[in-house]
Amino acid sequence: MAQCKLVRNTDELLDAMVDGVVESIGDPPAHGDWKARARALIREARATMLLHAWAWRAHETRETPSPAVLDHMERMIRVLRDGGLSVDLTHHLMDALGSRLWGFTQEVFASPSPPAQGPDADTLALMAHRWPGVLESAASARHDDGTNVGPGCDAEAELLFAVDLLLEGMEALAKHGWAPHVAPLAPPRPWSARQRSSVDSVEQEVRELQVIRHQPPARRSHQRGPGEHRERQSDHPAHHGRQAREAHERRRRRHRHA
Repeated sequence: MAQCKLVRNTDELLDAMVDGVVESIGDPPAHGDWKARARALIREARATMLLHAWAWRAHETRETPSPAVLDHMERMIRVLRDGGLSVDLTHHLMDALGSRLWGFTQEVFASPSPPAQGPDADTLALMAHRWPGVLESAASARHDDGTNVGPGCDAEAELLFAVDLLLEGMEALAKHGWAPHVAPLAPPRPWSARQRSSVDSVEQEVRELQVIRHQPPARRSHQRGPGEHRERQSDHPAHHGRQAREAHERRRRRHRHA
């Protein structure tokens, strides 16, 4: 294929294809309520994704934002900032929108389409017993599969519901003068007697090992001649290892009888 000669590998080809889809997303309205403009931009992105059924999955696999991707993000950020949102609220809203900025809902576990004949009686009985809330929620869902971009609960009505919830929530925060704050750390919980005993034992072992490491060399019992190079027992690595093992065994006995 002639176009394959213009790229070095499949990743570069996919990058170019995704960029082509993103670049075809239309601009938001130039004027009007900022929430309506943001919503319109997301619907433009979704309409584009619907034209390219493969695009949402390829978009998820890209690791680095390209200039085309950054251009789309910049358009949304300008809409939010022009609408009066602070830099912090804009940042949080962009994070909360996530994949919805591109017109689809990214799910951790994509809900499979239900079988045409519905679940069997045994499956329904199990779910009613063990997961009644899940069953109730699933039974109430009304999906229009013709408007799905990605898998699972990605019908357009559900995506726009989440988008409206985020936009309305950010507007309410902006009106109340929301500002970021760092929550104070919760006071540490007291240790249990078992945790305290374990920590005390470890600390005691560390102190004993430090004492062993810093012990001065044992005094020589006799003078060695000029050619005598026998190592002192206290200088030999095996001696320190034996002392460490003895200290560890003493600690185990104390812990066992505590």
